[in-house]
Formats: sequence, C-alpha cells, structure tokens
Amino acid sequence: MGGRGTYAAGNNVPYTYETVGKVHGVKVLRGIGGKHGLPEEAHSSNAYLQLNRDGTARTLRFYDDQHNLRWELAMHRERSIDPRNEPVLHYHLYDPKGMGKDWRGPAVKATKAMKKRWGKFFGRSWA
Repeated sequence: MGGRGTYAAGNNVPYTYETVGKVHGVKVLRGIGGKHGLPEEAHSSNAYLQLNRDGTARTLRFYDDQHNLRWELAMHRERSIDPRNEPVLHYHLYDPKGMGKDWRGPAVKATKAMKKRWGKFFGRSWA
C-alpha cells in the first residue's frame, strides 16, 4: 500500500502501510517508517483494522465507494466520554469535504447496535 493508498500524480510513492493479516475478513494494517494510525483513503478495501501492540483492536475504519474515510470505531481512552480516562468503545464520523478540525467529528459512545455488530473486532461480545 503506497502513500495514502494511492499512486499519486503519476509518481511512485513509498509504501507507508503494510497488510499484516486479517481479522473477520478485514485487513489489518501496520504503519511503516513511523506512520501511526490508518490511511485517510482506501483503494483495496472498504474497511481496515489497526491493532495495539498487544494484539487487541484499536481502530476499525470504514470507507465509502469513492475511497474516502467516512467513520471509525475505536477502543481507547477518550476523556471527553469517560472522565476516568478508561478505554471506551466510541466512534467518529468524517466529512470528506471538511478540512482540518472540521473533517473529524467529536467522539461519541458506540451505540448498542454498533457494539453488537462490530464488538467482535474488539474481543468482546455486547449481544
């Protein structure tokens, strides 16, 4: 996977992510060369998963048909949701037309339906 997952302006760009496996059919990516997080665009999948160093899921990102990041589900500390600063399953919506801070929406606690459908990626069952 190159650059931000693309062949940029006819120039070869260095790879910044590598696929290291799959979980429930979703590619697990790891950054290369100090890259953290997951790509802002996806050209080979409609979802990618990032793991913590201990192998637990950290972030599951979902992309639309135009390859833009639309939303992510994550399990980590989010003080705006949990003042005790404990890991919490939450999501962020992304606006592909937004820029800077306007691009990523605020953290929102995962709904019961999200927990039921996607909780398996985070090693839990919220049925």
